[in-house]
Amino acid sequence: MISKTIFTQVSYYMSSEVINDTYSRKIMLLKTLDSMIDFSKASNQLSIVLYLYNTKTPVSVSELARVIGDTRKSILDSLRKLEKKELISKTMVNGELHISLSQKGEEYVKKLMELFHPIKASNDQQLLQVPVRLNLAKEVMTSLNLYKIIVKIGFSRKGWLLVDELKNLVGDEKILTIILDSFTMPPTRVLRRIKIAGKDAVELDKMGQEILRKSLHYTAFRSNSVYRLLVRLTGSPWVFEIMRFLSIISFVILALSILLLVVNAPTALIAVGFLTALIFLSLGIMVSYIKVE
Repeated sequence: MISKTIFTQVSYYMSSEVINDTYSRKIMLLKTLDSMIDFSKASNQLSIVLYLYNTKTPVSVSELARVIGDTRKSILDSLRKLEKKELISKTMVNGELHISLSQKGEEYVKKLMELFHPIKASNDQQLLQVPVRLNLAKEVMTSLNLYKIIVKIGFSRKGWLLVDELKNLVGDEKILTIILDSFTMPPTRVLRRIKIAGKDAVELDKMGQEILRKSLHYTAFRSNSVYRLLVRLTGSPWVFEIMRFLSIISFVILALSILLLVVNAPTALIAVGFLTALIFLSLGIMVSYIKVE
């Protein structure tokens, strides 16, 4: 299956003595790289930089479209986004646009390769073979989404999530199907299929619970009282969702406080409103410094 290679490697780190250092470093690196190229939405961008890294020479747009298997229009759209991130360079060769990796792009791929076992070439350089190169984007995307599913189910008040809820989380039904088919069966059973009121649902299996307990989100939940309070309040482990919730609540309370001020409501009531809005804003600032995403 697509992501079992990565899962095997990650499972080793989770079960070893070096879990706190090695696994945490790899997850943080994965999230840093994901912030530059969204693995769940930009597989073409990832495939492009991997292909350019291995060719080492400028490549035409037509060749990229042929190798990646997408339309020229789609490739050009991905290239525009990569150029904004300063990951590629453009040159004209015989009147035709050619693409190569920038120095920043080279550094990006080298960091990405730290997450995997590199294949050594004869000159001792780290190179990816063609099958690995073309499938790595899907590998990373699947692994990141598996992690998101584990954390989301683990922090769910119900202890399970409907498959329809997971579709919204992953954003791609095909990827979700691959994950459920790959990780609900031994020997890599992380998730367990169940029925809730006749609907398909998923809960964590024993191995999934072990992964959750060693995740950055769970570590923060155990050690940070503010984060723990906000997760229980919002029902979400994601910092950006918590911040959005706090921002909305702060805005609503602030608007009501201003309205009370306009209608000459009691001063004490107005003060309570402004103070409450300030508290929620402060919580939002505090949670933004929690390093889990």
